[in-house]
Amino acid sequence: MNGDIQFDNINFAYPARPDVLVLRNLTLTARAGEITALVGLSGSGGYFAKKIQIAILFATSIYENIRFGKENATRIEIEEAARQADAHDFIMQLPNKYDTIVGENGVQLSGGEKQRVALARALVKQPALLLLDEATSALDNTSEKIVQEALDRACKGRTTIVIAHHLGTIQNAHRIYVLDNGCVIEQGTHETLMSKQGSRYREMMKAQQKIKIENDIDETTSLTQIEEDDQKQICTSGAICNRLSSDALAIQQMAGSRLGIVCESIATFGIGIVLGVLVSWQLTLIALFYIVSLFVIAFMQIRWQARLNKRSNCILELASSLAVEIIHNMRTVKQLASEAEFIVQEALERAQTDDPTRTSLIITHRLSTIRSCDWICVLDKGYLVESGTHADLMERRGAYYRMIVRSNTS
Repeated sequence: MNGDIQFDNINFAYPARPDVLVLRNLTLTARAGEITALVGLSGSGGYFAKKIQIAILFATSIYENIRFGKENATRIEIEEAARQADAHDFIMQLPNKYDTIVGENGVQLSGGEKQRVALARALVKQPALLLLDEATSALDNTSEKIVQEALDRACKGRTTIVIAHHLGTIQNAHRIYVLDNGCVIEQGTHETLMSKQGSRYREMMKAQQKIKIENDIDETTSLTQIEEDDQKQICTSGAICNRLSSDALAIQQMAGSRLGIVCESIATFGIGIVLGVLVSWQLTLIALFYIVSLFVIAFMQIRWQARLNKRSNCILELASSLAVEIIHNMRTVKQLASEAEFIVQEALERAQTDDPTRTSLIITHRLSTIRSCDWICVLDKGYLVESGTHADLMERRGAYYRMIVRSNTS
């Protein structure tokens, strides 16, 4: 990416609240190869300037999680991306190294380790543009410092846009924009903004430094670290759902009719043995031989049933975990697949330009792939309700316009 990214008098409001603008005449420029930071109080509009991929790890190996950023990446490229993200060293200290399973949502890794693996996933395809939103949030001081150093190295030579509430992470930015109510109120470098008396940026920096001093506690007793250690000991949410549904039924069955049958059988067996010995001990020995045989067969059946139940539970836990992960990570999967969408779109446009006489008929649900079509027909319940170019249909604000709005806000 050799050009600059420019926002020129951008206004934005959600369709559900069209009268409330979250961006008001936003004008800013992100220079190529430089770090541009957007800061402000919560709700100031920085988040709405871009849509970020959530740093979620899937329940597979570290190698596969990084490879999701570039499906045809080689082992060398993956390890190089991990080095850039300062993740290679801690990965090599793990028992299975890059083949280590991270668990659901990366539960087997600490917060800093998860952030670095997610950063490696973003860097594996060597992006020219890097978008970051609170990349060091929810980390302890040590992990935050490590992740921030990795981010500083990753941003060199790349066009980077950073949204930050922790101002200490953007002091090296080439240009800082301070937002309030969706518009820029201040801009400049860290030094120039700090030198201005009464500036909003200076007030926020002083407030954060004061809070940091007041909340300076021993990291070994940090609640964040305790939470991370505890999370490593718990099961995945899918496994917990499966256990809750099966254990309750098992307890009910054991404490219900089965417990009465067991007590009745033990009492009957004991009384029968005593009476048998009193009447004829020879016949009692013969009967005991058959009883013991039945016990052995029943024991073997129970062992076989237990193994079968164990395999079934493993399959059900895997299915439950997969279902929970699919639902929870749907947005991340969709964003990771966006590159494939662009490749298909380029192939379609290339096929049309190579032979201008070719007639193309496209049926799609992804409306972003047909914006360059010469004619768009909108169908509803088998009827043609609208037709025209993308620009014409957007001006009419009809069915096509509503579908575009819904797809952009989903």
